[in-house]
Amino acid sequence: EEFAACLPQADRADAIAIADSIRTSLEARRMSTAKGVLSATVSIGIAFVDRHEDVHAIISAADAALYAAKAAGRNSVWSEDPSGMPQFAAGSIAPTETAATLLSLSPSRSSAATRRPTGS
Repeated sequence: EEFAACLPQADRADAIAIADSIRTSLEARRMSTAKGVLSATVSIGIAFVDRHEDVHAIISAADAALYAAKAAGRNSVWSEDPSGMPQFAAGSIAPTETAATLLSLSPSRSSAATRRPTGS
């Protein structure tokens, strides 16, 4: 599942620290079920309001960072750099490829990149 969180008082470093705290907390958690122990990880994409004209552009930038995290192997935090390109920010393993390479190798993201929030 995907969801968005707004951190109006967070700068880049704060947003990455909060996202990585969420990532490491989920990674460490184990859930016992009748069928055994479950574990999970999370990939997180971060975008910044001051770099985009509207909410759709912000969501698209966060989505691009999220897909870069997934393409790099998941369980990581990616944020946009000053040029708007996704870059690795935190995680268990830093990728060896750049975001441009990772995104060009991943399945088409056209529907995700242009997705509009419901009700808009």
